[in-house]
Amino acid sequence: MRAGAQNAVAQSKRNALVGLVDAFGSVGDFESFLDRLNKVAPPPIESDMNTVDGDFHNAISDSGSAAAGLLLGDPTGLAKILFDELIHVNSYRHVDQFAAANCGTRIFGA
Repeated sequence: MRAGAQNAVAQSKRNALVGLVDAFGSVGDFESFLDRLNKVAPPPIESDMNTVDGDFHNAISDSGSAAAGLLLGDPTGLAKILFDELIHVNSYRHVDQFAAANCGTRIFGA
């Protein structure tokens, strides 16, 4: 998945539209990955993983209307998606710290 994200960034630098299509093409894979992680999350991060997984599903559900709003000059939908992630930043941080300590890698961080 990291390689896919890096490829999307590289594509975006060459052609923003192609990069966007490439990035959205892997959303389903990341969704499945988070769903699987959420199902097996150990007690220390179970609540945080539920929050992260819920945020991702909500962002997917809201992304179409948020994009349409942006095209019409209304950033409200995008702001809601970003706000949800910002207020839950500690959950993302806890999951990342747990993954780094127990799996040798981070999920959201570099």
